Amino acid sequence: MFSRFVDSENWEVRQAIALNPQTPSDVIEQLRDDDDSDVQEAVLNRQLPVDWRQLDEAEKIEKLQEENVGPDILKAFAKSSNWRIRAAVASNENTPEDVLKQLAKDDDSDVQEAALNAVAYRELPKEWRELDDDEKLDKLKEDNVPTNILEILAQSSNWEIRKAIALHENTPEEVIQQLAKDDDSDVQEAVLNRQLPVDWRQLDEDEKLEKINNQNVSEEVLTILAQFKSWNYTQIRAAVASNENTPEDVLKQLAKDDDSDVQEAVLNRQLPVDWRQLDEDEKLEKINNQNVSEEVLTILAQFKSWNYTQIRAAVASNENTPEDVLKQLAKDDASDVQEAVLNRQLPVDWRQLDEDEKLEKINNQNVSEEVLTILAQFKSWNYTQIRAAVASNENTPEDVLKQLAKEGESEITEAILQRQLPSDWQKLDENQKLERLKREKVSEEVLVIFSNSTKPLLRKAAGSNKNASLAILAQLNDDGDSKQRAWKYILRNWGN
Repeated sequence: MFSRFVDSENWEVRQAIALNPQTPSDVIEQLRDDDDSDVQEAVLNRQLPVDWRQLDEAEKIEKLQEENVGPDILKAFAKSSNWRIRAAVASNENTPEDVLKQLAKDDDSDVQEAALNAVAYRELPKEWRELDDDEKLDKLKEDNVPTNILEILAQSSNWEIRKAIALHENTPEEVIQQLAKDDDSDVQEAVLNRQLPVDWRQLDEDEKLEKINNQNVSEEVLTILAQFKSWNYTQIRAAVASNENTPEDVLKQLAKDDDSDVQEAVLNRQLPVDWRQLDEDEKLEKINNQNVSEEVLTILAQFKSWNYTQIRAAVASNENTPEDVLKQLAKDDASDVQEAVLNRQLPVDWRQLDEDEKLEKINNQNVSEEVLTILAQFKSWNYTQIRAAVASNENTPEDVLKQLAKEGESEITEAILQRQLPSDWQKLDENQKLERLKREKVSEEVLVIFSNSTKPLLRKAAGSNKNASLAILAQLNDDGDSKQRAWKYILRNWGN
């Protein structure tokens, strides 16, 4: 009977078979590798003493944490599919060494951590073993912690404990050297912190920053602080980069920093003194309203962060900017900067115009092919209407139209499509086109163009026109009521 139901698709049936004391051993072996974790747990449960079998998960974990559990039970629970139970096994002081090594490679990070800590903490005195991690951290604040305790706790998987060891004055030098290579940046920085003068060690990040900015800081201290790599030390590294006492080799290191604020603090030192204390708005005003040297413009073009976008765009617009810098800015990630470079290629009377003024000029004046070609390259969203106007303009070259057609923007696609209309239609706005489609019998050629429009109202008006052919209605098949109009067409032309 058991063999008949062991392959049941219902996991509860398979679980019941696994729990039944009469189930043959060969069936139990088959269920041991079952896909369902509850079935696996039922098989595992058979290996436990009777007093453990009826316990729920919470009761098992509590018993594993508080009682003197035998190694056989611990070995059985180490194979549990429940990570909380495996973590409780890892934390039990009776768990055999080979089981801990197995759990240290567990798929679950909490189980791994519990096993690694168990291995590390086993050599601790009982009074330390019984403390949880928060209690250990409190105790590590005491001055009289023995070095052997510090050596053991340096192996902890808890970064806060390793950081506390790195900061403790009794920690042996060889342990400090080991922690200097720690994977956690907070632990590394705790080691670095020991190298600072005593009056710097207890300062938080804000206090360190204030001291760098307002006191005469030694080269030695600045060199140490430049090595603090975590994100919360970004402002400190930037302040080190700005400090007049920072050595040249440290500045070269900071120029390669991962953070743009630090890189720009190094660049800022290259500017003339009267530029260094200016904020972004003041720099921008100076670029736009004063005669700025090529040297200064070249430096400012290298400030890559987003908050310097307007400054790079102003550099791109400045008449003193060297050609090689303009080539560099033409590849800038920001469209505003790219477009400032493009704007220089326009005739003088176009350069100071804003988007609305450019749009009006395209629509109402005879614009040269050269200007239209340049304007078609302005790719930002706020130039969409301008590119659509270029697409509509009769002077726009064919190759530029092909380029614009690839953009896939509805306004531009529509503008290119409308160029196919007869000249008397091209001059009409959308409402005038709709009115004419409703009251006139429009040629099929024009209706075909409108049936491809990106504007639903124009497509609908084309399909509703008296001259709309079945082919046009078929093309508009997915539009609202076009199927109904198609049937009317059929009845009108082929009905009795």
